[in-house]
Amino acid sequence: MTREYFVTIHNTIKLAVLESKPKQPTKVTPILALHGWLDNANSFDYLRQELKHHHWYCLDFAGHGHSDH
Repeated sequence: MTREYFVTIHNTIKLAVLESKPKQPTKVTPILALHGWLDNANSFDYLRQELKHHHWYCLDFAGHGHSDH
């Protein structure tokens, strides 16, 4: 299951988060994926598909992807 939502920091900037949960609950450590320069959270799509048994949090930094500038 994948969903996108926003978190607000400093009461002004909305950052987009792409979260993927495995279909079955697992005890595997969650992954926080932080992209490089000029990338976005979708850069991890291939890895998320390959490692479906993990709980993923892919963050779009400010000015990237769906996050505010």
